Amino acid sequence: MCVIVFKPAGVSMPDKEILKHCWESNPDGAGIILREKGELRFQKGLMTKWELKAFLEFLSNRIDLQEIELAIHFRLGTSGGINLEMTHPMDLQDPRRLYGKSEALLMHNGIIPGLGTEFESDTMMLARKLAGKSEEEIVKILQCTPGRFLFATKTNTYLIGNFSEDGGVFYSNLSWKWKMERYNYLSFYSEDYYKYI
Repeated sequence: MCVIVFKPAGVSMPDKEILKHCWESNPDGAGIILREKGELRFQKGLMTKWELKAFLEFLSNRIDLQEIELAIHFRLGTSGGINLEMTHPMDLQDPRRLYGKSEALLMHNGIIPGLGTEFESDTMMLARKLAGKSEEEIVKILQCTPGRFLFATKTNTYLIGNFSEDGGVFYSNLSWKWKMERYNYLSFYSEDYYKYI
C-alpha cells in the first residue's frame, strides 16, 4: 500500500524520521508535486531514499519548503512493474513523463480493480482515461473510484478519500506509523533484554 503525504503551504515539512519510515514501508520509488509561484511542477522516478533526500535538499536550498504546497508519493508497486515511469504523480497529458510543469497531476493510494497490467499500473491507466476531462468530471470519477487520491490542477488540490491529519500534514494512510512506533518501542529495550528472549 502506497502513502501520499500532503503538506499545505504554511505548514512545516514532516520530520525526516517520518519520511524515512514512509520510504521503508513503501520502497518502490517516490515522486513530488509542488506548487510554486502559480505553477504546478513535479518530479518522479526517485528510486532510492538517497535520491529523494538529495532532491528535497536541493529544493530546500532553492525555496522555503514551509511556504509552498508540496506532496510526496511513496510507492509500493503492484501492477506495471517497479520502474521510474510507474512512480507517481501521473501527468494526465503524458503519464510516463518524469518531471516538469503540468496542468493536472494524480497520485493514488490503493488498487483499482480491473486496471493494471504487467506493463502499466492501474494509476497510469486511470490517468490516461481521465485525460481531456474537465476538473469537475475528474473529481466526480475519483470520488467513485476505490482508493485515496491527490488530484492537483494549476489552481486546486483535492484530497479524495480518507486522509489522516497530523501536525497540519495529511497522510493517505498511517501504515508507516506502525513501523515507526514498533521500532521506537523495541529500541527501549537494552541488548541485555534480547539475551533472554
